[in-house]
Amino acid sequence: MTLPATNQFVKSKDRKCSSISTVSALLSIILFISLANFSLGQTNDYKTIHVKFKEQFIPRNTLAGKSIHSGMNRMDDVSKKHNAVSIKRIFPDAGKYEAAHRAFGLHLWYEIKFSKSASLSKIVTDYQNLNYFHSVEECKEFTASWKNDDPLPSGTNDPLFPQQWNFNNSGQTGGTSGADINLLKAWQIETGSPNVVVAVIDGGIDFSHPDLAHAAWTNPHEIPNNGIDDDHNGYIDDIHGYGFGDQSPSTLPSFHATHVAGTIGATSNNGIGVSGIAGGSGSGDGIRLMSCAAFGSFGIGGFEAAMVYAADNGAVISQNSWGGGSTSIQEAIEYFIQRAGYDNSAANYNLNIQTGPMAGGLVIFAAGNSNTSNPDIGYPASYPSVIAVAATDNKDVKSYFSNYGSWIDIAAPGSDILSTYAGATYAPLSGTSMACPHVSGVAALIVSNTQGIGLNPSAVWNKIRISAHPITVENPSMTGL
Repeated sequence: MTLPATNQFVKSKDRKCSSISTVSALLSIILFISLANFSLGQTNDYKTIHVKFKEQFIPRNTLAGKSIHSGMNRMDDVSKKHNAVSIKRIFPDAGKYEAAHRAFGLHLWYEIKFSKSASLSKIVTDYQNLNYFHSVEECKEFTASWKNDDPLPSGTNDPLFPQQWNFNNSGQTGGTSGADINLLKAWQIETGSPNVVVAVIDGGIDFSHPDLAHAAWTNPHEIPNNGIDDDHNGYIDDIHGYGFGDQSPSTLPSFHATHVAGTIGATSNNGIGVSGIAGGSGSGDGIRLMSCAAFGSFGIGGFEAAMVYAADNGAVISQNSWGGGSTSIQEAIEYFIQRAGYDNSAANYNLNIQTGPMAGGLVIFAAGNSNTSNPDIGYPASYPSVIAVAATDNKDVKSYFSNYGSWIDIAAPGSDILSTYAGATYAPLSGTSMACPHVSGVAALIVSNTQGIGLNPSAVWNKIRISAHPITVENPSMTGL
């Protein structure tokens, strides 16, 4: 993966919403989401900057977000001048993992929020002039990457695998036979392992869905609903993950996250609904899904903290169908790549003890739905350390909405993908959001099959890259893109 670095984030799903061309289509989607009563995440009511302090200027108080006072008069004067609403650490205190986070410099990053009417250019300049920071930058709004061509879910629990052309394309939807991910042959070798945890950084996964109930990751060291951080990881009652957007252990099921999760790990061969790529053989023996809900029911945020949390708590694959934010996510990405699969507790961090199925982690991002090659619009998918996933249709042709470019690493099916949907239903959705979990699912299959001491992310990525088939004939104008 060799991609140009950039400092802009774009959330792929919400971005695609803005490109829908007809008023009627837009209204149908709005009505659909409203009736479904499931939220991807609220509109952000604030403007935000991210700052990385120099070590000698770290605020003297904890800045939990309820105060704008840093204890440094010059900074507080600037915050007051621009009517700052809150200041807090981007990566919160993490209990037994705090030492590892400080070793990576995560404690230096803070988020400062302002009213929607604030002028960020003036704010950034005033903070830069303080000379307290390594960097001061605008945080772009987080969005997700999907396009809904069929706004009504089927609602059926009948076996739907024949409709999953993306897994086994026989031309059943008017596509090209074989334009799929060749999943049936893969299943002859591996169907998934509960030892492999995929962190879905998105909205909340609906684990009450009958096809996802057995796929939920469960924190083995946390006692449910007792209001105590039993495992001392900095989070209370984080049983199946955490609601980072709402800063709560409770997560509201999101249609987007549930759809993404189903492609990766819906229980296969259980006689109901759809199949997941690494969903096991029907007895609950598939991979596990960790719900890291940065798109909450009340707020949006915590994407960086979610990725670090996932690395500390057992995930080795980070699934990201979104974009937006600041370069602070790069620190989280590098932490996940280097520290996933290891014991990051204060007692053992320096010992590099592998506790997971892989030594290190893979970070996979949707490329975005703006039909552009601009790496800034595709960020953080265009960040060199991640796997950037573009979308194709049932004929192996680039989906009309998909971003493209020299920074793209791989393409996967992303048009009219049938998967699980919040509310125990199923629905087709389109977007690079739908393509990305195909790569996460295949990576999960490979890790399941080759897990062990010393397995590393590069080996897994090489297997994916080498086994992919070229589609240059179907896309002659996309050579090298």
